[in-house]
Amino acid sequence: ERSEEVHLCEDEDGGGLSDVPVDAPHDIVVKNLSFSYTGSIGRPVLKKLNLVIPAGKMTAIVGESGSGKSTLAKRIRDSLSCTCMVIGQDCYYRSFPHLSFEERQHLNYDEPSIFNYDEMLEDIKALAEGRSITTKAYDYANHLRADKPDLLEPPEVLILEGIHMFYDKRLCDLMSLKVYLLVDIDICLLRRIRRDIKSRGRTIDNIAEQYVETVKPMYEKYIAKYIDDADFAVMRGGKNRMAIDAISAYLTTKLLAERFDGDAALPKPERNAIDLDEE
Repeated sequence: ERSEEVHLCEDEDGGGLSDVPVDAPHDIVVKNLSFSYTGSIGRPVLKKLNLVIPAGKMTAIVGESGSGKSTLAKRIRDSLSCTCMVIGQDCYYRSFPHLSFEERQHLNYDEPSIFNYDEMLEDIKALAEGRSITTKAYDYANHLRADKPDLLEPPEVLILEGIHMFYDKRLCDLMSLKVYLLVDIDICLLRRIRRDIKSRGRTIDNIAEQYVETVKPMYEKYIAKYIDDADFAVMRGGKNRMAIDAISAYLTTKLLAERFDGDAALPKPERNAIDLDEE
């Protein structure tokens, strides 16, 4: 068994686990959680861990540009058997159509205020209340919003990913799980160069200028410090199979507890090397 005791709390005493603090009657209490990988890896991952999974079904992933946030979010989504939606913070960039293309090119797209947190919060609350939202999108080549009228229906699990997802306290208060991707900054830069040239129509000169003027300074000022707000950090990037399995199990356990639906099994994990194609 991966856990000696996992159950849905029914009262303020935490169902008898009074030594583990519980803030809400529908928090999930996990006590004495131990987990080891078998086979050729054969290493313990968790040992006698006590934690409370707060009520709510929203997960946020933060990390440096190129750390693998989008990749990790999509891999988690694909590993879940429930309905899951991934929303990228980039879709909520503020739009500046009144500025020329040259002026838009020189905006700081890595500072927190470039994002519309009020709009994102409104959409997240709508989904939480069972209401659909319109599709938000961003045109990286032209630095403009590219929203669509297509409706998105509320999922069972919502995953948010972006460089400043932990900046707005109102959003953080809604998150059940906060994940920080901890990847060497040089690897992030290499991934960013490949991604921006291949998918976003950028030149190497433009990428270098933006990196020196905004990306690196904003990373040092804000993004590197978000690790203090995270529940745990993921190493090596978004294709870290162990991390995907652990997060998927975390979310699945919560959903099963809400449904009173018994046990769930995890897919067999596998190790993988750093991949420069991650976003």
